[in-house]
Amino acid sequence: MSQLKVNTIRHTGASSDAIELATDGSCIVKATNNLSNRNLIINGSQIIDQRNSGTAVTATSAGLFPVDRFMVFEDTDGTLTAQQTTITDLANFTKCVRLTVGTADSSLSANQYYGLFYRVEAFDTSHLGWGTSNAKTVTLSFWARSSVAGDHSCTFRSNNGNETYQFKYTLSANTWTKITKTISGPTSGNFPANSNARAFDISWAMAGSSLASSTLNSWHTGVSWGLAASGAVNLMATAGATFDLTGVQLEVGDVATDFEHRSYGDELARCQRYYYRHVDDNNDAIGVGGWFTASLFTSYVGFPVTMRAAPTLEKTSGTNYYRVWSGGTYQDGNDLAMERNSNTGCILDFDDSFSGTAGNPGNINTVNVAAKISFTAEL
Repeated sequence: MSQLKVNTIRHTGASSDAIELATDGSCIVKATNNLSNRNLIINGSQIIDQRNSGTAVTATSAGLFPVDRFMVFEDTDGTLTAQQTTITDLANFTKCVRLTVGTADSSLSANQYYGLFYRVEAFDTSHLGWGTSNAKTVTLSFWARSSVAGDHSCTFRSNNGNETYQFKYTLSANTWTKITKTISGPTSGNFPANSNARAFDISWAMAGSSLASSTLNSWHTGVSWGLAASGAVNLMATAGATFDLTGVQLEVGDVATDFEHRSYGDELARCQRYYYRHVDDNNDAIGVGGWFTASLFTSYVGFPVTMRAAPTLEKTSGTNYYRVWSGGTYQDGNDLAMERNSNTGCILDFDDSFSGTAGNPGNINTVNVAAKISFTAEL
């Protein structure tokens, strides 16, 4: 029987050992495939869609979220919709985010761009050391499919947009392709650490005009946004063109490991740090509370996870959306407001022509299938 006797095993291009062998016969293996929490991207498999439940949204200049954590953006002229889509033709994945061109825009004006964005929180990237001499290398991997064949582009952008890293990748028409790109960490630039601020963006371009960069595969300064690489296809030129994305993973090192599939509950909780849909139907319980005054009913709402920051309120307003139950009777109202909000909870005030007895308890629920109450603390 043959034996190989060594102390360590290391790749010729690596700076550290992959396997260390001890004198007692045991070993330490640097096996990144077995590490949990290595993916810095939340909802990379597009399985969470709290806002829309798979319904398409039309992109705007303000940006909307077709799935949690991924924002679609468009800049005038053409129209672009995006939505969570079920897929059956890609092993190990069931959902993707799909962008579809409505009205085409073949002649882009100056500073015009369309794309899909992901923003990374600085608390999650402090260990990368970006912007310092200790900046770590990362590897981005994702699955993409486009109805238009050719070169497409992806861009990393610093917090203030002064540093960008752009690369191109090639897709065949209507074919899922796994893209892998190793990126050296930037040793300078604005990349906040240890805070709830935005550290950097990742964008997948649909189209872009004068924002295109001539510098690829390296960090550079002085180019704002840099959403579309020179020579990349303009998907917005073709009405009905589609772009699909799933399996997005960003991890430390120069190897793209298998996609880290987290449980639905784990992924949902991570998304709720940035957006939380509290109610979304008829007869949903909103909270318990009481009459603060004879004309003001207040109710406490606690968030399921600590949010990134004190959120803003998103609500449906109209005729008879909310109901106050107190003292064996009910009153229907149309509106509510948020007070004394923090990243763990808030008070909802209901003063829409209600009347009751100060000090009496009660509860609030919805009375319309269209009633929605959400809290957002997106980057």
